Amino acid sequence: MIAFEQRLRVPVPARELHDWHLRPGAFERLGPPWERMRPLHAEPVAEGSRRVFEVRKGGLWLRWSAVHRDVVSGSSFTDVQEEGPFHTWIHRHRFEPESDTSSLLVDHVDYELPLGRLGQAVAGRAVAGEVARMFAYRHRITAGDLALHARFLDRPKLRVAVTGASGLIGQQLVSLLRTGGHEVLRLVRGDGEPAEDEVRWSLEEGVVDHERLEGIDAVVHLAGESVGQRWSAAVKRRILDSRRLGTRRLVEALGRLREPPRVLVSASAVGYYGDVDRVVDESAPAGDDFLAEVCRHWEAEARSAEAFGCRTVQLRIGVVMDPRGGALAKLLPVFQAGLGGPVGGGRQLVSWVGLDDVLGAILTAVQEESLAGPVNVTGPEPVTQAELARTLGSMLRRPAILPTPGAAVALMFGEMGRATVLASTGAAPTRLRQAGYHFRTPTLEAALRHGLGVDGPGVLGGAGFLAGHGNSPSTSGVVRG
Repeated sequence: MIAFEQRLRVPVPARELHDWHLRPGAFERLGPPWERMRPLHAEPVAEGSRRVFEVRKGGLWLRWSAVHRDVVSGSSFTDVQEEGPFHTWIHRHRFEPESDTSSLLVDHVDYELPLGRLGQAVAGRAVAGEVARMFAYRHRITAGDLALHARFLDRPKLRVAVTGASGLIGQQLVSLLRTGGHEVLRLVRGDGEPAEDEVRWSLEEGVVDHERLEGIDAVVHLAGESVGQRWSAAVKRRILDSRRLGTRRLVEALGRLREPPRVLVSASAVGYYGDVDRVVDESAPAGDDFLAEVCRHWEAEARSAEAFGCRTVQLRIGVVMDPRGGALAKLLPVFQAGLGGPVGGGRQLVSWVGLDDVLGAILTAVQEESLAGPVNVTGPEPVTQAELARTLGSMLRRPAILPTPGAAVALMFGEMGRATVLASTGAAPTRLRQAGYHFRTPTLEAALRHGLGVDGPGVLGGAGFLAGHGNSPSTSGVVRG
């Protein structure tokens, strides 16, 4: 039997630490982004309750079923594997008070690999490294999310509607909101009876279930046709209409509520600025290309909610650095094969941002009454394409010296490639910083280390603790065989 234990000291009461782990969404927040996981069944933590999910390993989906045992309210619970990749897996979660304002999270795992000593000899070292890597990530998420929620503990819990809840940002946002104790309604399309937390809406027909939306406090609007495809005239029309008409119909529906929400936070993009070879803030004018046109319409439709007293925030989001989707998911296979390098000369500015900071910016925009209008959601400092290639290659321990000529990008992706990959946009998060937001991954290296699970400095997401509590979380782990 192998024993692993990792401890995290956090400046919140043990009850808050305990409650965070038991709220819906905690399991999804704690899943490492480099692991492909999909939930199948989940019951609230109670004696004998179960959670079932699948993990992608190689080309296979492995089923993992765990039962909750030894549940002590406010103190501890244990997950015991019933079916899964280990011969034995027993994970004890303990929440130990240290004072009225601080506590200790103790994750203790006892596990055995299949095939006994042979399995341990063949895979023991690699598995021990993966276990340590996973819990390091889990503790960074725990510390960072608790720090974020701690900023708003004195505020009432909210009822929040989210469009685009099935996307990369939307899925994690729903989980983050729920772990903070907020109620979430997901606006979804399609036929069939909606789930308890779903509200049907139709972009084409402009239909929204108004009754289900009565009483919402905030709306986060993330839905829109993917930009990451080759642009034909029909595709460009879908991209524009999904944002212009979709936002218009959503706002019209909100305006018909007896009590409209207090705030609408609507996604936009740094593509608003077009191809500008300098760093700009939110006061810069719009560009003159197709993406800039899309963003102008998108933001204007969102601002129309101000007519019925709704505070509006337009989030100009940069290139999200997360291996589960977006640009990084497309780059990883190329760089892992040692074929990566700068694109189009490498001098273009890239406004990157870590996914957890996108989520933090959204929650801040929802909660902070001082935020209204455009807000850049980007890392503190943009990088060049060449710096992005070097940093990613370094994280993966692969060469990153093979350039991709701009002409090749234009040939492969057409106008979309010229407007995204080859364009230069450096956006600074001036208004977000003015609102007191502290970045969890303040550098590109930190964002990549966190998302890829690479050991190194600068990825403990506790800056909010430093700013708001005067001390920081600390973590330590050990494996014993």
